[in-house]
Amino acid sequence: MDPMTRRHARSAGTTLLARRNALRTEGTLLILALLLCAAGHSAPESYSVHFEGDASRDMIWELRDLSDSVKLRDREPPSDNLLQRRAERDVGLFTDHLHAFGYFDARVSSAVTGEEGARAVLFSLVTGPQYTVSEVVCRVEGDSGSVRQEEPGPEVSKALAPGKPALSRAILDAEQQFHRHYLEAGHPFCELLPRDVVVDHANRTVSVTYTVRPGPQAVFGPTVIEGLADVSEETVRRMLPWREGDLCRRSVLEKARKRLQESGLFALIEITPEPGTDGPATAAMRLTLAERKHRSVGFGLDYRSDDGPGARAFWEHRNLSGLGRRLRVSGELSELEPGVEVAYDNPFFLRDDQSLSLAFKGSLLDPDPYESRSLSLSATVERRITDALRASGGLKLRFASVEQRRREEDFLLLSSPWRLSLDKRDDRLDPASGFMVTALEEPFVDVGDADVFFTRQEIGGSWYKALDAENNWVFAVRARLGSLTGDVLEDIPADTRFYAGGGGSVRGYGFEKIGPEEGGEVTGGRSLAEGSVEIRKRLTERLGLAAFLDGGAAFRSTFPDFSEDIRWGAGMGLRYYTPIGPVRLDVATPLNPRSGTDDPVQVYVSVGQAF
Repeated sequence: MDPMTRRHARSAGTTLLARRNALRTEGTLLILALLLCAAGHSAPESYSVHFEGDASRDMIWELRDLSDSVKLRDREPPSDNLLQRRAERDVGLFTDHLHAFGYFDARVSSAVTGEEGARAVLFSLVTGPQYTVSEVVCRVEGDSGSVRQEEPGPEVSKALAPGKPALSRAILDAEQQFHRHYLEAGHPFCELLPRDVVVDHANRTVSVTYTVRPGPQAVFGPTVIEGLADVSEETVRRMLPWREGDLCRRSVLEKARKRLQESGLFALIEITPEPGTDGPATAAMRLTLAERKHRSVGFGLDYRSDDGPGARAFWEHRNLSGLGRRLRVSGELSELEPGVEVAYDNPFFLRDDQSLSLAFKGSLLDPDPYESRSLSLSATVERRITDALRASGGLKLRFASVEQRRREEDFLLLSSPWRLSLDKRDDRLDPASGFMVTALEEPFVDVGDADVFFTRQEIGGSWYKALDAENNWVFAVRARLGSLTGDVLEDIPADTRFYAGGGGSVRGYGFEKIGPEEGGEVTGGRSLAEGSVEIRKRLTERLGLAAFLDGGAAFRSTFPDFSEDIRWGAGMGLRYYTPIGPVRLDVATPLNPRSGTDDPVQVYVSVGQAF
């Protein structure tokens, strides 16, 4: 048997929605070409880089991302020796990266060929077999120095178990799960001791030993808050989910951090448990905060083929009276949807887990099926039942003047929207796992005509599943159902009926261009059914692709009638990942277009995934 080597494993490493309809193919292709050129533009290359060997295509993509030889192709060294040194640095990086994926017998070499101006760098890769995990040992060291061994918990085994590939990331993830187990069990001073990773080259296996020193269980003690300037201390304390005497669990600390982040008041948040004056069984909490600027101004310009150029602006104050209350004034200038909105939010309305939102909105909505000019006032109370489950209800008064098929009607609608949402997504702008379900019930009555009474009901959901450990492949599904009950369809305002089509509905069709028709014009329906399936692939740290299939329709019947035609659209998308979420460019085509109605291509641009 070859001698075993011992080493530590290394680690591997304001939504803008463009609704586009009536778009000519030539213009679409020109816009797509310009955007792709902007995303992928680079300086002319002075030498080429090639890879050969048995590494997978995905692995080669990752190595190219690491490679200085690839990144610096526009800066060719003056001699072969300097270029070879650059390639040799990459050889070391590549070897470490392959080790991090369990290829401990990997061999990497490089060669420089050609003359100045036509040089080439060739990397030869022989990965060898991928090592697997032979054993995972979890040890617990007591305060007296005694050591006991325990069985790996389910979270540790899920991350790393015998027989699985010996990935550095999995080894580190399992260690964090072991540590979190004790932090969640109320041991806030738990220490991770150095891990022991043994690589057995003879058997091509890896054994891993983790050791923690848990320390005593502790309860929450007094809380000290530092760094406040304009935000009142009472406002911060109302966001904290613990009380003195509660068991000090990691999940409670994370909940506090999330609430403080969502307030938008702080640029820096540090939550540190410290041994209390009563001993280590009490955790005194120290919050160190740095406030953000509480006023913001923003501007934006965009261009959409259906309504030309547009402009948006907002002003926001996030800390009225030092109590974390928010006032936001926003406006949009465009042909399709100009408007202005003023919104006020009180995050602690009567209770610490309840908020009040007041809003005034004036808008003009002008899609193909109708034209609507409206003014609305609304008041909504939202209760946070858990961090994932929220319920809200309120009142809304809306005056609307709606024109459809050369007939104009005025409505003064009083409604009461009630919403229940369960959000278990891991990320709101770019989810890779989890799900979200939302249900809405909103009865309407026309104050000027009590005979006009109807109820809008909707239920929708989305589900996400990462197909690999690195979340590079993500499968996503979305569905939505809607129904209007009560009055006959003709008495329901056209801008309140259901329509399908557009970037947030069935891509490949114009905005709100799918629905029941009269005289060749879409008039809207009493019910809706739509859904999407999307596969997302992250190519590099910044770039990704998506392929999708959407389908949906609006119906005259109270409930969806699936015997009628469903409109289908499919397409591809480009994703450019940023700190605030991916910028997406989707290009879609209708699969069963209506002659003379649907254009062959639609383009959608926004921040965040389609759903």
